[in-house]
Amino acid sequence: MKNIIKTSLIICGMAFLFASCSEYKVLETTEVFKIEKTSSEVKPWNFSARTYAEVETYEGDLGEGGAEDEAFFGVGVNAASGKWSYDLNVEKRGGGTTPGSSEGWEQNRVDYKVRYQALSNVGVQLKYRDETQAQKKEVGEPYYQGSKNRDRIEIGTDWGGVLKTNGWFVVGFDTDTDTSAEESDGTYWEGDFGPSFKINDKLTLTPTIYTTGEDYDGYTYRDQQIRLMASYKLNDKITLMPRVRYSIGREVKEIYESSRYRFEFMGNTQWDPKTSSFWGVAYDYQNREMKDNSADKDLSMVWGYFSLSHSF
Repeated sequence: MKNIIKTSLIICGMAFLFASCSEYKVLETTEVFKIEKTSSEVKPWNFSARTYAEVETYEGDLGEGGAEDEAFFGVGVNAASGKWSYDLNVEKRGGGTTPGSSEGWEQNRVDYKVRYQALSNVGVQLKYRDETQAQKKEVGEPYYQGSKNRDRIEIGTDWGGVLKTNGWFVVGFDTDTDTSAEESDGTYWEGDFGPSFKINDKLTLTPTIYTTGEDYDGYTYRDQQIRLMASYKLNDKITLMPRVRYSIGREVKEIYESSRYRFEFMGNTQWDPKTSSFWGVAYDYQNREMKDNSADKDLSMVWGYFSLSHSF
């Protein structure tokens, strides 16, 4: 199955490349239509590289369907020419490494993405993800490799100014393989969209609707949020972006439902024309109503993120 997915991705990528290499136009004569090849202007290539780190630290009664402390580290490169861009991202993830965690895991994730600017304000993308996860059953035990592999084919779109909204939406189709070589399929979606209101030259307000969901064997997850972000241009180099999120419908089927609040403070610094950094901190609180009629569980989380990007 994994080889089939990779082969399909390569074929799609070749089709995209072929479409981008030449343009055609239809000329109408008296009674005949003919296709005439036009010369394509050579577009310059632009390259960029990035690195980032992200941490999540939890406090409270995790219970079934709980969360564990997690840390992520990644690097990526991007190449763009004309309407096309090609992206490679490699990420190392780990969780459950703190005392008291019932399990621990580490994960390697590689994303290959192709994006095409289909219209002046609409882009489309195709992504393949290769993900390998290893787990340990008890705290202090070594990891054992190959406990789960996930292949994902993801299609998506992003837009700006369509019906006075900006946003993005992706859908993923997953195939999981465990140590027994048994396969199971699942689906995933995620999106965020809404209008922007420019208050003045420095301040913009952006309310959005966020939605995500996962459906796998024995696991169903939903989260719908209302978000409000303010973007304030402090000076020519620094933009500050506080944001509030509220979950209006968050559920892990047959385990819990929860209300959730998240308060974020983020920012972007443009160090020079080619180098920038993005950073953020957040506090997250949720109350989980357990579906087995046990006592509600309170859970809080502190989040931190930092990235550095450079273009060539």
